[in-house]
This record gives sequence, C-alpha cells and structure tokens, in this order.
Amino acid sequence: PGSAVPVAAGKDKATLDVLGMVRDEQGRPVGRIRQTMDVAAGTGSSLEGKQVLYQSGVSLPPGRFAVKVVVRENTNGAIGSFEASVIVPELKQAPVKVSSIILSTQLQTLTGGRSDNPLARDGVQVIPNVTHVVGRDQKLYFYFEVYEPASAPSGPDLRASLAFYRGKLK
Repeated sequence: PGSAVPVAAGKDKATLDVLGMVRDEQGRPVGRIRQTMDVAAGTGSSLEGKQVLYQSGVSLPPGRFAVKVVVRENTNGAIGSFEASVIVPELKQAPVKVSSIILSTQLQTLTGGRSDNPLARDGVQVIPNVTHVVGRDQKLYFYFEVYEPASAPSGPDLRASLAFYRGKLK
C-alpha cells in the first residue's frame, strides 16, 4: 500500500529498490528482477490512498518455481518482501491452451507508443486488481488469452462463460 511508503520532506517522489529471484524446484536461480524506481508522491508525506503496483517479466519454461521479491524504500530503509510459488503449465498436450485469468477494475490508456506488456492491447492496458476487492459501482474486467486455437475459414469460434463461487455455492 502507498501508505507504507514515506516521502522525504520537500521531495515530490519516493525511491524504491526492487530485487527479485525466481528459483526452480532444485533451488537454482532461473530469473532475476532488479530495478530502482521513482514513485510520484501523492498529497502529504506519503502515498496515502494509493496502491503501488510493480510489473516486471521473466520468461520461464514449463515447471514449478518459487519467486521472492524484496523491496526497500530509500527514505528510511524499510524493507518488505513477497514470496509465491509459480506453476508454468506444459501446454503442448492441452486441448485448449488458456493463459491465467487476470481480474481488473480499471483500464488505462497507454502513452508512449508500443509496449511489450502482455496486458496492453490496442493502446489500452489492463491494470490487475491486486486486492481482489470490487465495489458495487465498479466495472469488472477479465483478461485471458487462448493460444493456438483451431483455424477455421472465418477465424476461430471461441466462446467463454463466467461463474462465481463462494465455497461450493455458485
């Protein structure tokens, strides 16, 4: 949360160091993330009321991985970390090759031309909802990709449906 990132007195931005490591099942490093980034300040002495979202990419082969990211803010040296397991499925034998599903409540117009971000298409970027909380007055967007659909003369005939569950209750 932005409230955890203090902004030094007289400054209009905060600086964060991001360091991440992706390891395979044997504990060998297979990917790294390293960046120092500036985050524009909100009003007051912190980024109160904002979320700080960092996006990066690492190309991985199919398999099971562990990712750990450590973030240090450079005003007072506070450190936070995040760990998660990541499974990249083998899609060669799958009848329908579908990506992960991204939940979002906002779209952002891209500036600066072309982007290599997979969540950006036709000048619009899907901003992932990291909290998975959606208000009644918000629009809800889902983003996913289907890879190598069967070709038909008029293009692929794909249909999708969406169901919400709470426990076993639909």
